Amino acid sequence: GAHLHPGVLINSVCMPTKRASSSAGAGAPASGSLDALRQSLVEAPTFTPTAAEFENPLRYLLSIREEAEKFGICAIQPPPSWKPPFMLDLNKLRFPTRVQKINELLVRKVQRLKFMKALTGFCDGRGTPLKKIPDVSGRAVDLHLLYTLVRKRGGFEQTCAARRWSEVAEQMNMHHAARSHLAQALKKHYHALLLPFERC
Repeated sequence: GAHLHPGVLINSVCMPTKRASSSAGAGAPASGSLDALRQSLVEAPTFTPTAAEFENPLRYLLSIREEAEKFGICAIQPPPSWKPPFMLDLNKLRFPTRVQKINELLVRKVQRLKFMKALTGFCDGRGTPLKKIPDVSGRAVDLHLLYTLVRKRGGFEQTCAARRWSEVAEQMNMHHAARSHLAQALKKHYHALLLPFERC
């Protein structure tokens, strides 16, 4: 199925499972307890939102977060009316490698979720709900990372005054796009979406 968010499968057929408890003990189970071990596994949840609930997928993801994150993964069966366009350009699709510090991933995830929840709530309050994450050349922009990088440079106005958007673009890990194009696109998206949030 198509991926909408890390840990969430859309139109998934095969459902992952999670061990309900560790009472079965460590190590490989004896052959006689294999059936009991299988029965102790709990199927990850499948959510079936209505068309109204799924009108804003990002808001819906936030609404099921508390229940879904208990399993680490879930499946969402969208309503029949949800038919998003295919957004990837297969001729330009690349997977650049980068170093990830595993010990920092959980902290970043929690910070990103809190940021997206705050940003979504802010947009809803202004009457301009965030229905789609902006993209550059078919790749979604990490709004939390963009916001963090710009704020570290004093905010939008100071980043513009010091002409540091190329510097921001370099640290966005979006090497599929030319830096000059990426810098202008990120500036445009920040001005439209994140600047009001920065000033609130």
